[in-house]
Amino acid sequence: MRRKSEKLSSYHLVFYWSTKVFNERWSACYQQLGDTVDPYNEVIVSEEMQGNGAWEISAEQLGTPKLSLYDDFIDHKLVVERKIVRAVRLALRKETGSNARQMLRVHTWGASLGSRLSATIVNYSNIAWRYQANDASRVRIEWAKAEDLQLTVEGGNAERFRQFYESRKLMRLFRVPEPESNILKNVGWQLLALDNKVIIHLGRPNAPRALALLSPPEAEDGLLAVSFTGSAFPIIYLRKPPKDLDWVNYLLCPLSGATLVEQYYRYAAGDYIARYQEPAQPSDSSRLEPLAVSPLAHILSAGGPEVLVESETGVGWSLVAGYHGKLESKSGRTFYLPPAPSSSVVYTNPGETLIPAASKESLASPVDVDRVKASLGQRSEDVSFVACKVTPTHFIRVSQQGMDLRLRFCFVNIRGEEKEVSAENTSWQILAGNGVIDSRGIFSIATQEPTPHTIVMAVDKSKDDEWRWAVTVIPMPLFSSEDTERFFSD
Repeated sequence: MRRKSEKLSSYHLVFYWSTKVFNERWSACYQQLGDTVDPYNEVIVSEEMQGNGAWEISAEQLGTPKLSLYDDFIDHKLVVERKIVRAVRLALRKETGSNARQMLRVHTWGASLGSRLSATIVNYSNIAWRYQANDASRVRIEWAKAEDLQLTVEGGNAERFRQFYESRKLMRLFRVPEPESNILKNVGWQLLALDNKVIIHLGRPNAPRALALLSPPEAEDGLLAVSFTGSAFPIIYLRKPPKDLDWVNYLLCPLSGATLVEQYYRYAAGDYIARYQEPAQPSDSSRLEPLAVSPLAHILSAGGPEVLVESETGVGWSLVAGYHGKLESKSGRTFYLPPAPSSSVVYTNPGETLIPAASKESLASPVDVDRVKASLGQRSEDVSFVACKVTPTHFIRVSQQGMDLRLRFCFVNIRGEEKEVSAENTSWQILAGNGVIDSRGIFSIATQEPTPHTIVMAVDKSKDDEWRWAVTVIPMPLFSSEDTERFFSD
């Protein structure tokens, strides 16, 4: 039965949906995207301090989720199922005389891959859903109490996941395209149990849920409908559709694909209606999976111990031309041996830096760079090795700047004071990978075919006779700028 139309009291729009369509859409999305790796998906991080200024970070990245709603007259549950699609271990170290830890190794860790997380949140009407464009255009859910979450992990460490979510009381779910309208860049909503409505608060994510509702358009099985109000979208008074007519579909599921079948202005209600037909189930599509290798990147000491390189069965390993180290096979396994250390290096001691700087006259370069290629059929992947001949005198501080990173080149002087090298005196160099750094120290990933990581070296140009330098791995776009900043913070 239709109810009397009422106008909304503020800037809102209303999405009319059904539990059946919601669950079917997410089942199709999970089938198509559940194994997709996105650097802006949720990352579960645990950290272990290993002594002597060394840390190891375990980072497990979750795939696109499957959301399911279960309704009865007692419980209204939201179940979130996700796979662990990437597991990486990161080695960081803070040298004596340095004020910030640097990333030295990135290697894959397959123990938890494929593990499944299942999170049940009771009474989904109390869940606050949020979308913020400035949060990497992500949708997340928030809940009030730790006991609202029931969590299980098949094949993984459930306690680590439980601690992560119980302290945060939020879960980032998926990314959507950014809308054109500013009023849609910060929105919040709830799913109303057994009422098949989503009230989306425009520009007011903390607005109360007690609102007068427009009457829904006449329902048809398999159709969704969105009601746009004139107070928020005045263009509808000209009988024209809002700019983001189709965008609202993404808020309920990133795999939209719904077809607009009808749109019209309702004179009596003073709103604009868009109605959509759900897409057919996606067909399976085969794609060439990238070759998994470990490590991905490693900064180590010249003359240091050999390093095991690993990949799938049948992979062939080779050093790319211009190499300094070598490869050795032992008992069916392949090892990289770093080049020998430099002899007769002369240091400036005492000098301005707390960590002594090497003379450029005695050392042509502070590093040797090697690229090891893994090949299997049509697939190949590179492993980057940087062998340090002397200890870096400087360090690189990392902070998030939107989707990019701000890199600052710093050192500790002999009086124990931290100093930053000016942009004019800093030379940024890419040793491996294809990330880009501008003259201000802003790091961004390559626009085409970005490598999963980049190894960056900075050199102080103010001293022509000394190696004042720093080196670190930047694990982007393997991870987001937000997570990368978190890794470097101690």
